[in-house]
Amino acid sequence: MFLWNDSYSVGIEEIDNQHKELLSLIAKLFNGTRFKKNIDEISDITDELTNFAIVHFQLEYNYMTKYSYPDIKAHTDEHNEITRKLNEFKFGLKNYNVDDFASELMVLLKKWFVSHLTLTDKKLYEYLKTLKVDFSKL
Repeated sequence: MFLWNDSYSVGIEEIDNQHKELLSLIAKLFNGTRFKKNIDEISDITDELTNFAIVHFQLEYNYMTKYSYPDIKAHTDEHNEITRKLNEFKFGLKNYNVDDFASELMVLLKKWFVSHLTLTDKKLYEYLKTLKVDFSKL
């Protein structure tokens, strides 16, 4: 799950590069919990992942608004829900043991990566293709 493969690609280099970075951060978090890092280290990695996700979501939002993406509300609602859940995990971290935190967060992240990035984000790419957007100039 934590290795990039071309099936994850949405076809926009800038977004694909950010997806690769997100995948790397997910792996870092997984390894941190797997190798029993302390709760402060796990919290720092969770912050890093959350902050990067927000930057990534803003990039996608910019594309959606620039090209009048018709599914912008549903797409941004997913972003908001993911951000809310990441923050919920972050703020509840002190109430978890690391194993419970890891398993619950990994379920969320796997769903996010597999579902949102490979389905929802690909819909955005397909829409942009219908507009004949030159992806090399994005």
